[in-house]
Amino acid sequence: MTKPDASVTRPQSDKEKRPFFLHTRPAAIAAIVLALILGVCYALAMRFDFDFPIGHFALDSILFHIVIAVCAIGVAASALAYFSSGTKILDPLPESGPRSLFAGLLAAAMCLVILCQAIRVSAAAIPEKLVSPENLSLLSAVLGLFLAASVILSWFPENRGMKTFPVVSAVLGALSVNIAMFACYFDFTVPLNSPVRNLTTLMQASILLFLFSEARLLIVKGPKDLPVPFQLATQFAAVILGMGISLGGILWRVIRWFTLTAEASPACAAGPEPTLPLSRLVLYFALSVLALDRLLAGSKVIRSLTKEEIEEAERKAKEAKEKKKKKAAETESKA
Repeated sequence: MTKPDASVTRPQSDKEKRPFFLHTRPAAIAAIVLALILGVCYALAMRFDFDFPIGHFALDSILFHIVIAVCAIGVAASALAYFSSGTKILDPLPESGPRSLFAGLLAAAMCLVILCQAIRVSAAAIPEKLVSPENLSLLSAVLGLFLAASVILSWFPENRGMKTFPVVSAVLGALSVNIAMFACYFDFTVPLNSPVRNLTTLMQASILLFLFSEARLLIVKGPKDLPVPFQLATQFAAVILGMGISLGGILWRVIRWFTLTAEASPACAAGPEPTLPLSRLVLYFALSVLALDRLLAGSKVIRSLTKEEIEEAERKAKEAKEKKKKKAAETESKA
């Protein structure tokens, strides 16, 4: 009597059914906690341990060390989410909830505010060079109108499936953040080696990657077409790094407005503000809330691919590879 193939007949064990921690709702809540710790410590480090004339934190700043540690955890969590999601899919695709509605309205409003501010600054200053922070900020603000449209269109599932305007809006919206990063790069009022500049770059990069994942969500037609590793990794990065650093910048701006004066802190009052303008910080915070909504929604619907689905995917990949190889051989023979 032959023994049945256990790999085919046996059901999944409880251990196999159990999702990896980063794919669960508690992991999303832990990401929020990390973002809050990062934001509060960043703001307090700016208040007590930042030297404005040189643009650096004190070497013995415990608060800044906590900021660095949480940023490292955020990067590690994103990497773990990516490498642990190779056989996962979101089925069904996550839908927008109340948090997405709030985030979209706030982000769209900030895009309009940023455009008005950029027009005012551009009209008041005449830059000598074409590639200047003012011109790049203005271009980023104009493209930000597409970002505003994109976050609003993302509310409606019917805009998915490679619809032209939603996809173009998503791509140009991401480009607006990318150009804003270049504007910060060419802004030399903040020292090039300042930790605040590095944190700002980290925040913008995490938001930019998340916007790419949102564009992918508009392109796909079904769950099996969506690259879950990229989605989850960018969502964790946007929540921990994007939300944490933007929240810290917002809190610091509030602290500076209400507690610091030229008499109380002459160096702070005289030095340039190293963080981004409040409107852009709020924009990135709103987009990180959208990432949080996606992360929470995804934790409810994520599942592992079945053995049959994996085999089917491998078969299709093999066929596509052979087809490509055959086409290349035909092209070479004709040449």
